Amino acid sequence: MMKTKLLPIPADIMEIIVENAFEWLVVVDQEGRIIYINHNYCEFLEVNREETIGRHVTQVIENTRMHIVAKTGQGRTGRFAIYQR
Repeated sequence: MMKTKLLPIPADIMEIIVENAFEWLVVVDQEGRIIYINHNYCEFLEVNREETIGRHVTQVIENTRMHIVAKTGQGRTGRFAIYQR
């Protein structure tokens, strides 16, 4: 079986991919603060991205458990949970 070599993706290309490939995307740090939110999610929530970055996720997204998942690494809801320990 032939191995596929993964090439690094430049940051500007990755941003274009993320902004356009996902319906809604938000990334929080371990304390539950939003460190990234894509344009589509901001439009859906009717929020300004610049004002959203740094805020606690519960102040922006109602009924979320993202801050708990980020802290514990244990996800129960949503389609995807990516975490690192």
